[in-house]
Amino acid sequence: MIKVNVDASWKLRSTEGYVGIVIRDSQGRCKSMERKKVRASNALMPEAKAVFQGCLSARQRNYPCLIVEFDSKQVISALNEGKGNCSWEIFPIVNHIIDVGKSFQNCKWSWVPRSANEATNFVATYVGMEMSE
Repeated sequence: MIKVNVDASWKLRSTEGYVGIVIRDSQGRCKSMERKKVRASNALMPEAKAVFQGCLSARQRNYPCLIVEFDSKQVISALNEGKGNCSWEIFPIVNHIIDVGKSFQNCKWSWVPRSANEATNFVATYVGMEMSE
């Protein structure tokens, strides 16, 4: 089982955000760390895109089973409780996440407190800023 932690950052009054992805194996060893720029018109969009990009990264590496951990209750709830509880702004992204999730043998969505996601928050917010500005 692979653990995919994701987080996002967004620049106020802009159309850009960043997603951070940290993939660890079952022993907690880091297998991958990424920061990607995404288009976003509000703070919620990069959060949903972080989960989507994390799933794509795991699929690209051919991991069959994963747990996605994130500190956004709104996004994780939409994935676990159904798209009916989803904000219209992220509804299309949530649909894509669910579709990608079906490509794994086992895929779970888990909410974690922000304190358990600090490494990924650092990746989304700070890592490589000078290279992506």
